[in-house]
Amino acid sequence: MRHITTTLIGILITILISTTTWAESIDAAQIEQEIENLIINTDADVNIGIQIVDLDNGQILYQRNPQRTFIPASTLKLLTSAAALIYFGPDYQFTTPLLANNKRIKNGKLSSDVYLQLSGDPSLNQDELRQLFSTLKTANDIDTIQGDFVIDTTIFNGDDPHGPGWMVEDTHHAYGAGLSPIILDKNHIRLTIQPNTGHNQPAIVHIVSPTNGSIQLNNEATTAPKKTACKIKVRMHMDNTVKVSGCIPKNRNKITRTIAIKDPLAYSKNIIAHLLQEQAIELTGEIKTGSVPEKAIQ
Repeated sequence: MRHITTTLIGILITILISTTTWAESIDAAQIEQEIENLIINTDADVNIGIQIVDLDNGQILYQRNPQRTFIPASTLKLLTSAAALIYFGPDYQFTTPLLANNKRIKNGKLSSDVYLQLSGDPSLNQDELRQLFSTLKTANDIDTIQGDFVIDTTIFNGDDPHGPGWMVEDTHHAYGAGLSPIILDKNHIRLTIQPNTGHNQPAIVHIVSPTNGSIQLNNEATTAPKKTACKIKVRMHMDNTVKVSGCIPKNRNKITRTIAIKDPLAYSKNIIAHLLQEQAIELTGEIKTGSVPEKAIQ
């Protein structure tokens, strides 16, 4: 059933993307007939909810089970991807520039705050930030920022990182990472858990992702005798401390888990501090949130 539903939605979205002027050339009755034929030919009994609305005038062009609640799961990615493709276009690229109030540099010292202007880039990672800071240093011969490093978080508003109806259990996993103004390293980390050599010894836990001290580890997991029925539980707390508990049998292979970062902003601040230090750039102020002034320059 899941395969049928995903295929059906995929076909519908493909039709919508390829006919963005559909509503101008075909009336609502024709649209309804086309979609109903598609559903009947795929699976007449499929459990699906659809509502198509003309964004220009709010007219409902088609709906099927509009009041029924569903668990969209991964099929929602199709709608999100289609919306992004229609809104941004296929050639859109996210940019995350560094800006400053001025370019007054003397003896390697920049007398200005520096701003990281976020664009909502979901793929931004440490390597890209490292390159950005390296360019800042080499292109301008800077070794000191006499001011603050400001992360512009105005791209997104709202305090709740998850939508209504999310299951709490899902928010612990990488696929459940919350929405935040800054998305760095996909807002999740990867770690491995494997048994130790002896019974009751601590399990061997290793954070694989290069967190540079931004994530703390609390390992309470132990090694159990072979074939013991036990489980490993991994949780990230709001202070970005990972707690690993439970047990892992001696004969069990290495376990890999990817978990969501609970405080992406704190994580990003720590990473930025580390990368500035790595580039030998001294920051006299602090790393904080704010907004880019209108007259800031790159």
